[in-house]
Amino acid sequence: MIPDKDNLIEKARRSLGWDEITANLSSIAVSSKGAEIARTLIPENSQNSPLESIKTKLRETSEMKEIIAGSENFPLTRFEDISPAISKALKDITLEIVELKDISNLLSISKMVKSFIFRFRENAPTLYKIVFPVDDLSEIKKRIDFCITETGEINENATPEMRELSQKVRSVKNKIIRKLESYISSNEYSQMLMDSYYTQREDRYVLPIKAEYKSKIDGIVHDSSSSGATIFLEPEKLVELNNQLKMAESELKREIQRILKGLTSLVANNSIAIENNLNILTDLDLIHAKAKLSQLMNAVEPEINSDGNIDLKAARHPLLILTNTNVVPNDITLSPDFNVLIISGPNTGGKTLTLKTVGLTALMVRAGLHIPVNNGSDMAIFPEIYADIGDEQDIGRHLSTFSGHILNIIGMLNFASTSSLILLDELMISTDPSEGGALAEAILTELSGRGVKVITTTHYGQLKATGMIRDKFRNASVEFDLKTLSPTYRLIQGIPGGSSALNIATQLGMDKKIIELSASLIKEKEKRLEDAVNRLENLKKTLDEEYQKASLVRKESENLLEEQKNITEKMKEEEREYLSTKKKRLSKDVADAREKIKEIINELNKEKTSVKVKEAKAKIEGITEELSIAPPESEDSQLEKLKKHFQDRKLQIKKENVSASPSSSTETQCDLRGMRVDEARETAIRFLDRAYQGEVTEVRIIHGHGTEAVKKMLREYMKESPYVNSFRPGNVQEGGDGVTIVELKT
Repeated sequence: MIPDKDNLIEKARRSLGWDEITANLSSIAVSSKGAEIARTLIPENSQNSPLESIKTKLRETSEMKEIIAGSENFPLTRFEDISPAISKALKDITLEIVELKDISNLLSISKMVKSFIFRFRENAPTLYKIVFPVDDLSEIKKRIDFCITETGEINENATPEMRELSQKVRSVKNKIIRKLESYISSNEYSQMLMDSYYTQREDRYVLPIKAEYKSKIDGIVHDSSSSGATIFLEPEKLVELNNQLKMAESELKREIQRILKGLTSLVANNSIAIENNLNILTDLDLIHAKAKLSQLMNAVEPEINSDGNIDLKAARHPLLILTNTNVVPNDITLSPDFNVLIISGPNTGGKTLTLKTVGLTALMVRAGLHIPVNNGSDMAIFPEIYADIGDEQDIGRHLSTFSGHILNIIGMLNFASTSSLILLDELMISTDPSEGGALAEAILTELSGRGVKVITTTHYGQLKATGMIRDKFRNASVEFDLKTLSPTYRLIQGIPGGSSALNIATQLGMDKKIIELSASLIKEKEKRLEDAVNRLENLKKTLDEEYQKASLVRKESENLLEEQKNITEKMKEEEREYLSTKKKRLSKDVADAREKIKEIINELNKEKTSVKVKEAKAKIEGITEELSIAPPESEDSQLEKLKKHFQDRKLQIKKENVSASPSSSTETQCDLRGMRVDEARETAIRFLDRAYQGEVTEVRIIHGHGTEAVKKMLREYMKESPYVNSFRPGNVQEGGDGVTIVELKT
């Protein structure tokens, strides 16, 4: 009989190890209700639950994992399932003391957890959204805790009546005990007692009397020992006191029931809020268990998609990690370029383990569980996961392994859709290889055509060849070390794997004649394929080694390049700082030199003799010599130009012309319109220099508006110029903002 869809999906979960995952999750939960929910957890079906819902569950796990990784202890401790107690309260059935204590404990934990998560609300907004509706039922908790002590007894001070009745019971009891102790210490009765103690029978205080003295003491016999040697007698003088005690205790019990009934009513009146707190705390218990499981597996939150893409980086089988097994990580990819992955290679090489790793991690992601992969991994959300793994023989239904296998495949073909993931271990095994290979290829071709994502393992050469030539098909292989005759458990995508049966048999010492006969019996085309596969494996291995070497070289080169870039940037920054400092210092030196030269020329104008001219020349030469310490031209070309100007100015001072005034032809206006910024800057500097030497106090520089680049440059320069005392835009009569009026230093 062909299994139905639900049966196939459930069977896939069992074969992939889902029950073991939920068992581990359940063992971590702190509450019985949380443990039960974890044990029966079913992965969400993304057809009924949007992708965002699954992302939210994964985010919850991530936030909880981050919180519990801190130094503070998360205040989630054991709490009981109080749902039955709430149901009893709603039916007006008085709650027991232990049930009320459990409710008090739940309310206490709820408040502490909400307060704790509130502190992390910025880093854990998803968890805060869950815990926000928790009601602060502190008054209910206080009332319960006041009425019931830590030892689980009703507090004597719970009510005035309770206090009075407790005292009454204690007073009567003390009278009885004093009377009993008088019997025990009396010489008259000591020989009649079996032992020096008193006890209770039927809630009444009695003495152990030797049977032969039964008639010596008036009273009521309540019991006797199994041997009949001892009778338990209530002395007549104690009857009235015992009656008083019984009555007092009855009144006390009624008061206790009244108190418990009042607390029960309090719970019933707040049942919705209390149960809401219980449900929220249970949800947090499950999320907390998921986070702890993630820590145990060193797992991460993957990216998820609904496009059927699988890109697992360094994936490890979850159950092997939980059993502390050394697991070889593997990259596993199922991209948009292909939807059928055929894994081949020797037995015990890890083919089936790869199937289970993909299937189990796909189920875990749907349940909001982290998976043991590296960051940057991407997992598709598959609403339906089918798997045919293991022996499907059913003796009860008279089915062979092959028949059970076929029925499963037929069921998958009936129900599989574009959003399904199908995992097939040794497709069409246990039958004639030629027919099995052909049937397997046809099944995979049909599933591929529907867009179903399929991963299968095989030993069939026909399927290996199909993986190399058919569109949407890809090969992969598990590596086997022929030197050590052991699997490496490394998955190599892109090439098929050989079975290595003959090589292994040879290495283990099988007769050479048998090996040779076996080789001759292999069909030629299969032998050629096997040889091609082996060559591809060797080539892939060589390329992998070369790639690893190239990757190391590239990494070293990138590191060196980054280091060189950092050094260059640092040098540029240091150079900029140096030039900036140098420029400021030189600007000041130049301004000081100009002041000195101006003073020399002013002195010369007062007394224009040849001696004064020589002295002036010598002084100017000394000033220009001092400026020779300036940086090279590349550092400050303006300084060089100023030095040249001073030298030219110096040469102009001749004995023959000493009577000429240096300010006689000074200009008071400069026009920069139509010039580029650099040209305008040089022109303005030369103009200001001439004006400064000519003792002009105010000049007018015309620059116009244009793109305002020249105006902006000019006014920035004015702020640091050694010639300028102040500057302003022209007024309307002077030309407006297209003109800058400059007041020179004197």
